[in-house]
Amino acid sequence: MLAQPLLFKLAGALALLGGGAYAAYTESARDRARLYRMDCLITLVKQMRTKIERYLTPVGEILRQCDAELLRGCLTGVEGSPRERPHDVDELVFSLRGGAYFEDGKDALCALAARLGRSYREDSVRECEECIRELEAVRDTLASELPKKRKTHAVMGLCAAAAAVIVIM
Repeated sequence: MLAQPLLFKLAGALALLGGGAYAAYTESARDRARLYRMDCLITLVKQMRTKIERYLTPVGEILRQCDAELLRGCLTGVEGSPRERPHDVDELVFSLRGGAYFEDGKDALCALAARLGRSYREDSVRECEECIRELEAVRDTLASELPKKRKTHAVMGLCAAAAAVIVIM
């Protein structure tokens, strides 16, 4: 039978290692959420481009017809997501400003919000294509950098937990 102080040390060690593993898991989930948000934004802008190009659909109507799951994905990381659908891109970008991941693709989205729907169809299509290119570049950068950072964070978290375990043992 193990002595009581040793049991408490083992429980503490397991708690520390569990905390390190949980931190690595939450970092991984955060990275997946950032990439999912970027995928949703790219899909939304592609849909806008297609509907403007083919049907001359107004932006407000595009957002009104948009899949609710896609809009929720675009608002990933936003605390207190709006209950109503945005009426235009300006309103969507305003909602995104409060999000944890707003910096990812901010310039492209702000530029699109400033120009979309204020010119002829060809210009609007071109603005959507430019936004898509920029968002895809940001997504590619995130997809290549985040796994490296995730591994580093996981290793550092687990090593810190292991060091703490060694100290208390």
